[in-house]
Amino acid sequence: LVKTDRIIIRRDQDRDGIADYNEYDKDLLIFNAVLTNNEPIEVRGKALTLDDYKARIKNLPTKGVTVKILQEPDLSVAGTTSVKLGFYVEGLPGVGEKEIKVTVVEPVAPKR
Repeated sequence: LVKTDRIIIRRDQDRDGIADYNEYDKDLLIFNAVLTNNEPIEVRGKALTLDDYKARIKNLPTKGVTVKILQEPDLSVAGTTSVKLGFYVEGLPGVGEKEIKVTVVEPVAPKR
């Protein structure tokens, strides 16, 4: 019997969350965000900004990465929801995504 497996090894020598260049698998070149902790962010009557979400990313470089909100959380109802962030890196074809949990303690009043 012979068993053959294909193993994909992603190298990240500088530990910035971006895999080193691999000419064979260009689709794997995305930014992999790491959270400071997995606890949800609490909302108490005030809407969160993009900077509030970015503060939760441990390995976010200061240059070269653009962060956008792909899916807004529903802050009008008390309970648990989530926000989906997209990470765009100059020179990399893929888009990294990260979901952050949000707990709404006091709902945010809708904008008029």
